[in-house]
Amino acid sequence: TDYSEDTVTGTANIQKQLFERNLFLSAGGSYSYINGLVDTNAYSANASLVWRIGKMDVTLGATAYGSDSSGTNTLSTKRDHELVYLKFRRRLF
Repeated sequence: TDYSEDTVTGTANIQKQLFERNLFLSAGGSYSYINGLVDTNAYSANASLVWRIGKMDVTLGATAYGSDSSGTNTLSTKRDHELVYLKFRRRLF
């Protein structure tokens, strides 16, 4: 049996230097939609704030992603995930 499938995808990212040379904000995200035998939506989003203090980087970030799908003769699924993190990193040189 013939069928058609349509796909739409978009993505965006931005990085901004704040106040001083050592503070950075970055954010981004993506979205995807597939319409066919199975319809699927998927997204992701993330953001982070990086503070550079000498040879140390302190990063506070968050990310979220998820998807859902449904179709004829298939089970519907939905998944969502979130993560918040704090990271310390020291450069050697």
